[in-house]
Amino acid sequence: MHATLHIGTEKTGTTTIQTFLERNRAMLAAAGVLVPVSPGRGNHRLIPGIANDDDILDDLFRERALFEPEARRAAKARWWEAFRAEVGVAGLGHVLISSEHLQSRLRRDGEVERLRDLLLTVFDSVSIVLYLRQPIETAVSLYSTAVKCGGVPLRVPGPNNPYFRNVVHHAETLRRWGGVFGETALTVRLFSRGDFVQGDLIADFIAACGLPALEYVRPAPENESLSALGVAVMREVNVALPLLNPDGTINRQRDGLVPFFERHFAAGPRAIPDAATVAAYETAFAESDNWVRQRFFPGRARLFEPYNSPSSAPAPDPAQVAGIAAAIVELWRQRSSG
Repeated sequence: MHATLHIGTEKTGTTTIQTFLERNRAMLAAAGVLVPVSPGRGNHRLIPGIANDDDILDDLFRERALFEPEARRAAKARWWEAFRAEVGVAGLGHVLISSEHLQSRLRRDGEVERLRDLLLTVFDSVSIVLYLRQPIETAVSLYSTAVKCGGVPLRVPGPNNPYFRNVVHHAETLRRWGGVFGETALTVRLFSRGDFVQGDLIADFIAACGLPALEYVRPAPENESLSALGVAVMREVNVALPLLNPDGTINRQRDGLVPFFERHFAAGPRAIPDAATVAAYETAFAESDNWVRQRFFPGRARLFEPYNSPSSAPAPDPAQVAGIAAAIVELWRQRSSG
């Protein structure tokens, strides 16, 4: 039995890919490929959670009120046994797991090794599929996501931000996963329309994972970034409706807030980084990108095309932003208490 792990990276169409897998689960199962549901529908978020060290307390565990290490260990054991049982009952030869959090949340070699050891108790072989995106493009998109997730950054963080650096330091990612699973287990793709099979992300993913040729249902792109106005407004809303309550639990007053902003604040000019931030990312990851190019794409003159910053738009008016945010917060509080 073989497992394919699609590990990200973040901001490389992972939500669209996971929607594709969700909508075609039955068709894939009939063709011998299991897309499991026990680790989560869409994003198989519980798989990286199972492999996390016991000192990790992130949003996955907070959402489930698993604040104590012993409670987290017990939950991980339950999640793993449920996954094993699902795989065993299905009895299919190929299992496909998809979670961008595999790359972004398993930051220690020991965590990736734990995952490998667990998987090899179930599967005969494991392969890794991941997409790489130009670092500054990723950072701009991550900035929007950080605000959607409750953050209040005023601008795109620099390349020394630990979370952003981990996602875009591609050489480090490939060394970690290749060192544990073997470099030959890695299928590395570039997140660029010009590099996709047929110019299409889903067609490229099907090829990368060796999925059968079927009449698949194709989803529209999902998890689009917010506009510059949307980022500014949501940042203000996040101050009034923070992600966490004082006791560390998730603030349920925010439920539904992200889909609301995605529906109403996606259109319009995007927030763009200043020239100094663009240059900082190019300098910080030039060596990493060149190592990846030499190792995995030796026929390319450069790994990524130069970053083309969109035309700058006027910054949102602070008074307008404050007024919109205040109205949303008031309505949201009324909705939550109603």
